[in-house]
Amino acid sequence: MCEGARARERACVRERERACVRERACVRERASVRERASVRERACVRERASVRERERTSMCERARERACVRERERTSMCERARENEHV
Repeated sequence: MCEGARARERACVRERERACVRERACVRERASVRERASVRERACVRERASVRERERTSMCERARERACVRERERTSMCERARENEHV
């Protein structure tokens, strides 16, 4: 009877050890899932920042183009005014 109790106790110890191993594996898997989610989130943040930068650059380019157009219009008006003075 005593031998059977010891065998059951050893079986319980082994089962607890296996449960601990499974729990540690679960903890590692959850950490891995969180890390992958974090990596994806950081990539999304970088992409959004990149999109905003491209939009800002595009806005600046359009503003520069409008300024150039206005400058050409002013230059053209000045040239016409000078031509009219000579007429």
